[in-house]
Amino acid sequence: MSPMINKYPFEVQDALIELGASIADARKSRSLTQQDVADRSGLGRTTIIAIEKGSPDVAMGNYMSALWGLNIHPNFKSNLEADINEDTLTHLKSNLPRRVRK
Repeated sequence: MSPMINKYPFEVQDALIELGASIADARKSRSLTQQDVADRSGLGRTTIIAIEKGSPDVAMGNYMSALWGLNIHPNFKSNLEADINEDTLTHLKSNLPRRVRK
């Protein structure tokens, strides 16, 4: 049997585990079961379990659906742009190519 090769950097794994734990905490603070979140988000209970464990094999859309089922609406755009002032952001966007080809 060959050893399992991890395809994700440790930082990514840690971030997913932290996100999963935060989702579990949010669910518990709302007194919801995993099945409640599954029903609200349109996912299966086993997917919610995997999300709460921080599984990298769960699609990003499923993480977003779980957050939606908890009535949490993350604004990733504001987090990504938090350290960039408006003028710099406008300048960066105006210089982006329409498409990137290799």
